[in-house]
Amino acid sequence: MKKKKVHNKDGKILQDVKSFDYSRALDGASDFLQYLIRQQEVLAKVALKLASSSFSFEEKMNYTMQKIGEHTDVSRVYIFEDFKHKTHTKNTYEWVAKGVEPQIKKLKDIKYKDIPSFLKLLKTDGDFVVDDVKKLPTDLQEIFIPQNIKAIIIFPLKIQGKKFGFIGFDEDRRSRNWNKIEVDLIRIMSFLIASAFEQKHNHDKLKTQVERSEKMNKFLVNRELRITDLKKKLKRLTNKK
Repeated sequence: MKKKKVHNKDGKILQDVKSFDYSRALDGASDFLQYLIRQQEVLAKVALKLASSSFSFEEKMNYTMQKIGEHTDVSRVYIFEDFKHKTHTKNTYEWVAKGVEPQIKKLKDIKYKDIPSFLKLLKTDGDFVVDDVKKLPTDLQEIFIPQNIKAIIIFPLKIQGKKFGFIGFDEDRRSRNWNKIEVDLIRIMSFLIASAFEQKHNHDKLKTQVERSEKMNKFLVNRELRITDLKKKLKRLTNKK
């Protein structure tokens, strides 16, 4: 908005009124529309990559985190997977922006009991979107602040409704007011990533079952061959008598 002076017919200023700056508004709308278009392009590219059989699972995860990290302009994107007993978790995948220090090697075994507020927040809210980590409980500040994290988003990753880990997005440069559009995008991405993990889990489970079946078949075939061989030897001995 900008002020516009209203004059009478003699040129005398009657009042100042606010007029709408249409050109600036149109520029803003155009930028917003372009952002939405880029967001849809990112979603499409990620979905295609995750569905492809031409890439390893690790390549798919690295690509996905890079695309979402660059689009949302965050400092770090990472995935944690829980250990089987669910009391510990570990950082398994990470993408960092240029100039940001990776943390993955330092986060290979995190005990949930050392950060009790973390699971409590996830269970209560389902996720958490924090514009300033100094607003978080002390136990979480002690984890995040040494990593230079100023703002953070965490979404749980689930398979068939059960949490197996989480995905995080860090902002290291400043506190940040996360807008609804980027939060919704991150939520969609977390669903896509969880779905990819579920497909991998099902594939690995089926592969294990096939391998076990093949081993059992091989064992049965070998046993049958041994029995056949023994029968032949017994027959030869019988004939000699």
